[in-house]
Amino acid sequence: MLLRHLQIRRGSGGRGTFNGGDGMERSFEARLDVNCSIVSQRRVFAPLGMKGGENGAKGVNTWYRKNAHGEFDAINLGNNGLCRLRKGDVLTVKTPGGGGWGAQL
Repeated sequence: MLLRHLQIRRGSGGRGTFNGGDGMERSFEARLDVNCSIVSQRRVFAPLGMKGGENGAKGVNTWYRKNAHGEFDAINLGNNGLCRLRKGDVLTVKTPGGGGWGAQL
């Protein structure tokens, strides 16, 4: 696996008196055929804000599979998934942001 992309998910934390922390975004490219599994949370339900703060952004796990035309089909793996990555396929993992705390002034 080759790490192709790594960055902070700016704006993914919920707004509030104290903003929630931002998540991360990572993309991996399969250099060989490989079995892949992912176990994660907060892909279905957003991280809750508290005391009037906004919810954080939900996470997303996406498999970009090369099709017969050399283009990529995006497949959402949900919060727990298994897949067989082929050489050249890309897996992107976006972690959730934290919920904000307190109402914005």
